[in-house]
Amino acid sequence: MPTLLSTVAEQLNQPELPEPLRAAGSELASLVEAEAYVGEIYSIGYEEALVQIHDYNRQQVGGIPALSFLIATRIIPGTTPDVRKEDSSLVLLRVLDHADLPNWQEALRVRVENAQRVSGELNKTFDHRDVMDPTTNNLLGYAGVRCRVIGTFYIDKVSTGADFEFEIGLWLRPQQLLSQSRAEGFSKHGVKSFVES
Repeated sequence: MPTLLSTVAEQLNQPELPEPLRAAGSELASLVEAEAYVGEIYSIGYEEALVQIHDYNRQQVGGIPALSFLIATRIIPGTTPDVRKEDSSLVLLRVLDHADLPNWQEALRVRVENAQRVSGELNKTFDHRDVMDPTTNNLLGYAGVRCRVIGTFYIDKVSTGADFEFEIGLWLRPQQLLSQSRAEGFSKHGVKSFVES
């Protein structure tokens, strides 16, 4: 477990970023919004990602409709990443359909048992607080989403001017997810190429 002293020492050992790299990192981080967090990737490949989303986070962003876009990243909102590092990237995902979580059969069993318990009671649903305890209700609030991996965006070149070039990378790994409702943000920030096969 890191102590305050070890955390401060680690930060002191990190070199300060030169201005062009810091500006590029700020530009990339500007696409990451903390309030748009929706969940975690639990499986990812070159073509597909499976995402776990909780009802609370889904409601906070106004829903996650089919064919919407998600951004997966390890960039911490409000920080300036070192764009030379692999974790300083954005993976663009396209929501396709639901995905079963590994515990889907148990969740289905609990839902059916509770639905049977309230069968005939018009004033209660299976997830009503009088029928289901809060912990179980919270655990059943998770859902899976299947997404297509579109590409990885990262800072490839840093110019001395205000223009930064983004290109699609070839590496992927599990990352945090943020909903991105405005696809025009990519073109606004200089995405030069975007190919979807």
